Amino acid sequence: MNKTFYRIFAVTGTILVLLGLSGVYASFSDSVTVKNHILTGDVNIGVKEYQNDHGKEIPYVNPKEILPGDYISKIPRVINYGMPCWIRTKISFGNSEIETEGLEEKDLKGFSKHWKKIGEYYYYTKILETGKSADIFTGLSVPLDWTEIHSGQKLQIKIHTDAIQADHYKPDFHNMSPWGNERIEKCIHETNGKIDCKFEKRDLNVKFHGKAHKLLAMPDDFFANFGKIMPGDVQKDEIIISNTTDQEAEIFFYTGIEKQTKQQLSLLENLTLSISMNGKERYHGNLKSSSLGTPISLGIFKPGSNGKLSFSISAPPTLKNTYALCDAFVNWTFAVNEKSSAVTNDPEHNSNINGIQTSVKTGDPVHFSELFLLLSGSAILCMVCIKRRRGGKDL
Repeated sequence: MNKTFYRIFAVTGTILVLLGLSGVYASFSDSVTVKNHILTGDVNIGVKEYQNDHGKEIPYVNPKEILPGDYISKIPRVINYGMPCWIRTKISFGNSEIETEGLEEKDLKGFSKHWKKIGEYYYYTKILETGKSADIFTGLSVPLDWTEIHSGQKLQIKIHTDAIQADHYKPDFHNMSPWGNERIEKCIHETNGKIDCKFEKRDLNVKFHGKAHKLLAMPDDFFANFGKIMPGDVQKDEIIISNTTDQEAEIFFYTGIEKQTKQQLSLLENLTLSISMNGKERYHGNLKSSSLGTPISLGIFKPGSNGKLSFSISAPPTLKNTYALCDAFVNWTFAVNEKSSAVTNDPEHNSNINGIQTSVKTGDPVHFSELFLLLSGSAILCMVCIKRRRGGKDL
């Protein structure tokens, strides 16, 4: 009989343990999710040509014929449609008559003092800001000594212009190769001329708020202050987390990634996230990591207390043009576990966090009779199983 009681007790105890463990996964009383967008920047320039027509600037039109000694107004203009950048240009010439000399660099006029010829390139020695432009030259002179043998030529001036981001990069104009060995990648976008506006910096807050005991987050995007992320960027910000209720509360953090393209997921994998709470590191790794899906405790907050969550997003200097103007996003969820046995009648506290059912305290009475019947039934079932196993004999 003692063995039977022991086994029943063991099985009943196991049920109690399981019921107790289920309470660990049913602790969050409220949560709030913020959708954070990540937008990479772009180095995007274009070249357009203009001419001066009796004091008025108009789009350039090739002259039908030219004469020795003519001055032709021709203004190649580099326009920056993307992020601030450094630019350089290489000028070459074409001539349909191989035996006859054509135009040369000495025939070009109106270079500004900001262009510096080094090697085969002209380098612009100022940063070209977003939305600004730089004229390469303003015109050309047809050599006065050209004669009849130069007639019938088809002349070409080819302008090839490169750009490299200004952030985290500074050319050395005293070097014979000011841009060093930087590899220039082909742009993969279309020029649309759109200029982005900058917004005022906003404060980031998560509050476990007042009598309602609800989590609030402001604004609705915690990456809003970053703007566009460029290769080599390290963007930093902080979130003030506060408890304005009259109960202690433990606040947790985790992330989620909704369905996104391979490019978006690859971008998240290439960006590094660092998180610390009041100076203590909580996470360091890429934004796509599955480990971020597990709730991370940010600490227990006493009534009226607050803390500072600092975070940074880092982009590697080697981030390629294939990620230009890529828009990815990460959901940041903050959840709370109140350190109080008080119950609530608020049905809005019912939620499912990350696939885990949260604690639902509706104010309904706990039905201990039903629990007793459940345990008693389990015990009787165990006794029946034991008797059958022993051939129906009492122990």
